[in-house]
Amino acid sequence: MLSGVGIVCFASTYVIVLLLEITRLWFRSGLRGYSILCLTFVGFILHTAYLFHRSSVGTAEFSTEQSWYLLAAWVLVVAYLYLACFHPKQNFGVFLLPLLLGLIIFAWVGADDQASEVRAASRIWGAVHGIGLLLGAVSIFLGFMSALMYFHQSWALKHKRPTVRGMRLPSLEWLQRCGIQMLLVSTITIGIGLFAGTLLNQATRSAGRVGIPWYDPAVLSVQLLFVWLMVASIVALLYRPARRGHMVAWLSVIAFLFLLGALVAGIAGASAHRSPREPTPAPGIVPSAKERPADVSETTAIENGRAWRHPS
Repeated sequence: MLSGVGIVCFASTYVIVLLLEITRLWFRSGLRGYSILCLTFVGFILHTAYLFHRSSVGTAEFSTEQSWYLLAAWVLVVAYLYLACFHPKQNFGVFLLPLLLGLIIFAWVGADDQASEVRAASRIWGAVHGIGLLLGAVSIFLGFMSALMYFHQSWALKHKRPTVRGMRLPSLEWLQRCGIQMLLVSTITIGIGLFAGTLLNQATRSAGRVGIPWYDPAVLSVQLLFVWLMVASIVALLYRPARRGHMVAWLSVIAFLFLLGALVAGIAGASAHRSPREPTPAPGIVPSAKERPADVSETTAIENGRAWRHPS
């Protein structure tokens, strides 16, 4: 319950900031700019304090899905603060904040909040694995944001029409450079994350535990994402026409779709990355003595009408 309240606190702040960003499309106000910065900073402090509190009780490492999504959202907040401070006249928030809130919704609604034995097998490689995938995902989100802004700006210039009333966007050249840079950064970081995950899986199996197969839905989707990023990066580096704005934007959009598929596969699919649940015995089947919980006494079990007996 406390976890949900904490998430609602800083998520509500980000929602207010998004609404203020949307009002910039209709009218300008110097006071609103300071309000956006102050509210974003307040949400960032609450967000940071929430993650710090979870780490102090041992639940906010990279070993849980929920922590991973919240950390990715935290990095996006840092990026938004940077853009809002150094590019105050540009409407980055309209494109970036919905992605940030989407990550928080994923964390709150569908993400697992329990560490699995596989991730706990090696803390070092587990941290590298989580950080690499996190930075890669954030880079893809930023690349997708630049692609949406590029499409809108390009359409307005092509049809000789102004952008949406009140919206100010960076130049096409700036957005193109941003798209290429985010594409390369995401390729490198996700590659590092996958490599560390492979070493983590080998360490897990060497310790006599069950590893994660390559055909696991979450693993397979990330592998497909990395293959696409590799192909897109090689094409962008070796084929000059692919460095043009529209091509880079489409490469970023497709990378985002692959990432979205990976996130959905990790949450909705039967992935071994998710922590195993306690199996529920079928009606009429009495657990064996080995399966009996250590803190349940014989008397309590009998009083509850469920006497423990070893099946003959």
